[in-house]
Amino acid sequence: MGWRVVARNYRHPMRKLEIDMVALDRDTLVVVEVKTRASEAVSHPLRAVDEQKSWYIGRAARAWVARAEMLQMPVRFDVITVLIGDSEHVEYHRDVYALAGRMAV
Repeated sequence: MGWRVVARNYRHPMRKLEIDMVALDRDTLVVVEVKTRASEAVSHPLRAVDEQKSWYIGRAARAWVARAEMLQMPVRFDVITVLIGDSEHVEYHRDVYALAGRMAV
């Protein structure tokens, strides 16, 4: 996708919060959550990124977001879902947290 990955499996130093990936997409900081499931039998992996999960991601991303805002860099929150089973299926969901006002960043 042409991104420059700047962090993987970032853990917030004071809490057990994690960001799967932080990348630069040109002039935008992208915080990425990756969700993997063996099947959609229970639900699609994107459904696991609910309001509570987005709150935790927002808390973990606070340092990155603050840094990006200091640089006047926009921030985007994306999700990549992976289904592993009889066949592998990867989906990319851009700007999932467009309603970022609900995130505690």
